[in-house]
Amino acid sequence: MDYKKIIKMISFLFSGLVVGALLILISELIKFSHLNLIPFGGVSWAVWFHPVAMGVSFGILSKLFKINKPIYIFLFVTIISIITFYFIYNGLLFINPLPFGINTSSAI
Repeated sequence: MDYKKIIKMISFLFSGLVVGALLILISELIKFSHLNLIPFGGVSWAVWFHPVAMGVSFGILSKLFKINKPIYIFLFVTIISIITFYFIYNGLLFINPLPFGINTSSAI
């Protein structure tokens, strides 16, 4: 087992998440993600910008970390699967379900 490859992948994933979070934080601070995006049916740019920011961060860092082609294929298939499930379930994929069917907003 090659521990250098494992450490490289873990550092790639962690760095990608950190850089993506920084891009999202910057967009929130300059209020870029608060712009409405009515033609695409979203309430704000955040619906589309946050995944794009994560993709850009992983794309930039993949060049720095020299990630192999099978990892790109895995990421591409995962992204296509998530988009497909999103459209199949009409956006219900990312809505938090009610725990045990209990709606706390109507409880008195």
